[in-house]
Amino acid sequence: MQIRGRAKQDLGEAIFQALSGRAYSSVEKASTQEAAKAMVDRWGSTKAVAERLGVSVRTVERYVSGAIQNPSKRNRDQFAAAHREAKITPGRKQKAAESGTASGPDRTQTGTGGLAIFGSVRVSEDERDRWITPGSHMTPAEADGIIDAMVQNGPEAAAAALNTVIQRYVPGMHINYIEEIDY
Repeated sequence: MQIRGRAKQDLGEAIFQALSGRAYSSVEKASTQEAAKAMVDRWGSTKAVAERLGVSVRTVERYVSGAIQNPSKRNRDQFAAAHREAKITPGRKQKAAESGTASGPDRTQTGTGGLAIFGSVRVSEDERDRWITPGSHMTPAEADGIIDAMVQNGPEAAAAALNTVIQRYVPGMHINYIEEIDY
């Protein structure tokens, strides 16, 4: 998928866009009310959202109506994680989870491809636009881990999880920006 919006993105934001089809800034800019409505739309009811958030149905109704402007400190992280999860489409999530093709997490146990990234990549002194295929060095469990990191902790955590795989793919490799992700 070609990355829309800003032509060049950091790794974490590009992962989110590949999973959701939306720029991460749309999640960051969403009000509590908009986020709660998105969660209800995704999971079908205020009860389902309340169960995911660990709050009462009445609290979710107050989020949706705008009566509560911001989740409490106790609920803020869970709310943000649920909102990120609501924005990730099930089909893209499944396809991304299947993009890890390696049978094991070591260079001798490579797979057939899967995740491919195009952007500005630096290895040692060599910096240029190129395709890399870290999916060939990533297990399906690691692909799931990247998605889970995105949901639970956001783009920076997902980028860190993918960078672990990229360092095994080519030690010392650094991705400056992403233009396209394919899986």
